[in-house]
Amino acid sequence: MPSPCRTRSHCRFLILVLSLASVALLAPSVSRSDIDPPPIPVPVTLPPPVGPAPQQSGSASAQATEAAAPTSAKKTTVAATPSFSSSIVAEINRTRRAHGLRALRASAALVRAGTEHARVLATAGLFTHSWSDGKLFGAWIRGFYSPSTYRVWSAGENLLWSASALTARNAVSQWLASPSHRRIMLLPSWREIGVGTVRALAAPGAYGGRDVDIAAAEFGTRTK
Repeated sequence: MPSPCRTRSHCRFLILVLSLASVALLAPSVSRSDIDPPPIPVPVTLPPPVGPAPQQSGSASAQATEAAAPTSAKKTTVAATPSFSSSIVAEINRTRRAHGLRALRASAALVRAGTEHARVLATAGLFTHSWSDGKLFGAWIRGFYSPSTYRVWSAGENLLWSASALTARNAVSQWLASPSHRRIMLLPSWREIGVGTVRALAAPGAYGGRDVDIAAAEFGTRTK
């Protein structure tokens, strides 16, 4: 067979081209996820808190105001109720399974977040997704549930308060009855949950000096 080389320099050129082609074929491919920057963590849109309106006990669509009501003469006391928190988690997971969704694993970080938020709200007489100092949910939740080192991070919260006897099933039913709360609770992408509940006696501000239960359900997703 005749040689494809016309001259010695032409042969050296062909060998170089073939060598470079071989290197290109052996080089690993790079996916878009390897070269693109990681997504900026953004919390989901939160629904308004659920609580009774001034004259409507148990209204699922009412949003409590942050304006302070007259302070009760009784001293406010606030205590966490972890057994109630656990029962709400169990009811949320039962509801998710009934809708064909995965159950959520418990997160100690989200339990702390929910408990401390419920405690702060009860003490300050506020009912809002923000902290008592006005810090928005997307900012304060990171102090408990950090997005650091994670490529994907998201968090959400459902709130509820009641001056009447509250059960886990009743709490979840009220969230299900509100489209925005239902969306948060049944979001397929959630992986973790932590619920904080407190019993506040003579709760001031938005609670009108009443004895109330406050529940803060924190949902989260973190992926390396």
